[in-house]
Amino acid sequence: MEPKRKQIRVLNNEYFQAKQKEARLQAKRQKRQQQRSLLHLICMATMGLLFTYGVIRVAQAYLQIKALKQETVVAKRELKRTQAKNDRLKREVEQLKDTDYVQKIIRSQYFYSKDGETIYILPDDAKD
Repeated sequence: MEPKRKQIRVLNNEYFQAKQKEARLQAKRQKRQQQRSLLHLICMATMGLLFTYGVIRVAQAYLQIKALKQETVVAKRELKRTQAKNDRLKREVEQLKDTDYVQKIIRSQYFYSKDGETIYILPDDAKD
């Protein structure tokens, strides 16, 4: 037994041709719309990546600025300490120009005495 062949014929009239042309135009429109949608999606993804990159760079810059500010605070603190030490040393240099002060230091720290002078060392009072 042979399979029955369907006897379908397509009428090739003006109406059918117009419908086929309309279907082709519709398919082209859909394809263009899909391409546009894909292009929009690519553009949005690129913009999103660029935005994310920008946010990350801003955050990095903020953290660097914060670290530099902290370093500045530490450096200023160290500068104040160094300036105070420098001022103290300058005062000490000025005092060392005074012979009475130098004699006083030599006598108190190194237990030197003048001729005929007796030095007595007394115990310090213990404070309770």
